[in-house]
Amino acid sequence: MHIKRRMSGRAKLSLSHTALLSLTLLSKRVSYRSVSSSFHLEKGNIHRIFFSFCDQVIAQQHRIIQWPTAIESLLPFASWLSGNEGLEEGGLPRVVGVLGETHIPIRLPFGKPDSENNAQEAKRLKSEAPPDSWLNLELVCDLDERFVYCHISKGSERVQGRDLLERLQQQPEMVPPGTCLIAGVGYPLSEQILTPFPICQTPQENLYNRALLTHLSRFQQAIADLKERFQKLRYLDMGNFNKAKAVVLTACILHNVLLEMGDVTKGVMEDCPVEDVEEVVQCESGVRMRQSVMNVLYSLMENGSQ
Repeated sequence: MHIKRRMSGRAKLSLSHTALLSLTLLSKRVSYRSVSSSFHLEKGNIHRIFFSFCDQVIAQQHRIIQWPTAIESLLPFASWLSGNEGLEEGGLPRVVGVLGETHIPIRLPFGKPDSENNAQEAKRLKSEAPPDSWLNLELVCDLDERFVYCHISKGSERVQGRDLLERLQQQPEMVPPGTCLIAGVGYPLSEQILTPFPICQTPQENLYNRALLTHLSRFQQAIADLKERFQKLRYLDMGNFNKAKAVVLTACILHNVLLEMGDVTKGVMEDCPVEDVEEVVQCESGVRMRQSVMNVLYSLMENGSQ
């Protein structure tokens, strides 16, 4: 009887088999052990080959995740007004992209409890969801749900938009006059980043928030597609931050690659719990910018209905 044996030592795979193995690990919630059985490789080899693949993909990050520069790639602020001539001249900015975040759960390095007390402590910590039991994945997506910016940090290091804000201060040309980013409540409101009103009190504010909701829904769909395409992101069974970060970044890069190849994957958007998030105002010019955009939008709607 012929029995296939697992390859031991530093096994090598062809490029196609390496990609197949790695995409299997990313796209399905499977263990190294089950993949080891399917590919007849030792678990240690699976681990080494997979992270070598991640390193090769990450080397292409700056070529594949690129900030938009062409004006034709930017989004209209209100899609239902896109046929209205002179929108930009009227004061509505073009949208560079939609900024938001999601959490990627990871395993904490609790180790094996040696006693009942330790086991209870581990259970308590797990139920309280300590900050470093997930990664913060902050992204900006464009019209086609491609990612044009990606930042990954530990759960305990969460400061919404801090890394991007620092980049915008150093490179203001990323969001030039007449353009903006859109983000949810909790992100800093500024001239470059427009956020919704936390509570709508007027028809004008309702209309403005409705326009932003269209963009924010696009971001949520991009996140749903990412997690559907790469189901390993639903829970990373690894406690090493750098390894987990490499897996998440690899998935984001491949998301763009697969979109370019015409792959269509539609995930189900998660119901986001309504949180009592305090508005963050970066500067008063951001408040004036939002007010101006809201007034122009409402004026265009009124004129269009006459």
